[in-house]
Amino acid sequence: MCIGAALVSQRSDDPDAGVDAARLIVDAVRAAGRDTGVSNALAGVQLVAVAGGSWTYRNAPRLVAQAIGATGARTHLIVPGVLQSGLFDRALSAIARGQLDLAIVCGGEAKWRELRGHITGAPGTVTDDADAPLPDEVVQRHGHLISPQEIARRMYDA
Repeated sequence: MCIGAALVSQRSDDPDAGVDAARLIVDAVRAAGRDTGVSNALAGVQLVAVAGGSWTYRNAPRLVAQAIGATGARTHLIVPGVLQSGLFDRALSAIARGQLDLAIVCGGEAKWRELRGHITGAPGTVTDDADAPLPDEVVQRHGHLISPQEIARRMYDA
């Protein structure tokens, strides 16, 4: 088993100096791939699961899969409101059942860049995937994000 983790951030006052959320996610995934210590591990990825954000990509997981050379990977987009821990649970459960060997769980935002673009009136370029097919699966929340019992006991803050 190999596990890799990475975080990529940027903060520039020039919106064109940085990259959009899709590129940040790809950069983080590539760094996580290097962190595994397994050369060319990313090409063998079978599932790319991306946590949805404020961006409007049609199929962010497919953008990631194509960028890392895992063109045959299944794509899952997890809409906001689904617990992030559920992404890992889904991937690890599929691996434990023998359905997958290698999965990526990722997400990202470029809100600072977007804010700077709004302030300066010169938003940076954004990856366009308007013609992309929909993800293989869109994972949505079922039921309450926080249970009624947790709300009644005011257990909704960290």
